[in-house]
Amino acid sequence: MELRQLKYFKEACELQNFSEAARVLHISQSTLSQQIKQLEDELDVLLFDRIGKRVVPTEAGLAFLPYAVRAIRDAENGKQIIRDLKGIETGVLHVGVTYSMSPLLIAALGLFSKTYPKIKVNVSFGTSEELLDRLEANQLDFVLSFKPEGVSEHLETMPLFSSMLRFIVHCSHPLAELSSITLKRLSETPLILRYCVPTS
Repeated sequence: MELRQLKYFKEACELQNFSEAARVLHISQSTLSQQIKQLEDELDVLLFDRIGKRVVPTEAGLAFLPYAVRAIRDAENGKQIIRDLKGIETGVLHVGVTYSMSPLLIAALGLFSKTYPKIKVNVSFGTSEELLDRLEANQLDFVLSFKPEGVSEHLETMPLFSSMLRFIVHCSHPLAELSSITLKRLSETPLILRYCVPTS
C-alpha cells in the first residue's frame, strides 16, 4: 500500500468520478484506475461500485476512507516537521479565517511576509464550521476563528485573546439604569449588530 494510492482513493471518493479525479491529480485516468485496482487487490475488497461514469464508494470503501485520510494527514504532518527541522523557509501556507477575524490576520500578514518572503500564503474565508471541516480534511494548515463548541479532539487549539461584549443603549432607554442584564432579557431586546458581508 502506497501513499499515492491513498491520495488517489481519497480524491476518487470525494469526486465520485475517475476522470475528474485524474484531472485534479494531474495523472491519466488509466493510471488512476490501475492504482485503485492494485489497492483493491491488496485489500482483497471492492472499494468502488462503477455506475456509468460515476464511481460510488462501497461500504468497505466508506469504512476505509477515514483511515486513508488520517494516513495522508499524518504523512503531511511528518513532512512538515522535517521541513521545520531543516529550517526551510519556502513553500505554501494555507490559512483559513472567519470574516470577523480577517482584520487580525491582515495586520499579521505584513510582518510575516517580511520575515518569510519566500513563503506564499493562501487565505480562505468561511464560517468556523466550514473551515474546521477543511482543517480536518487536511486542506488547511491552521484556522483563525472564535472557538466554536465541540471542536474535534484531533485538533490542537491555542487561545490568542479573550473578547468582551458590551450592551450599549441610549441614556433614555428603559434598560439604561440596569447594572447587568440576563441573557434571556437580552435575547428579547432588539439589537443592532455588526455583520460582515463576504465580497466576491
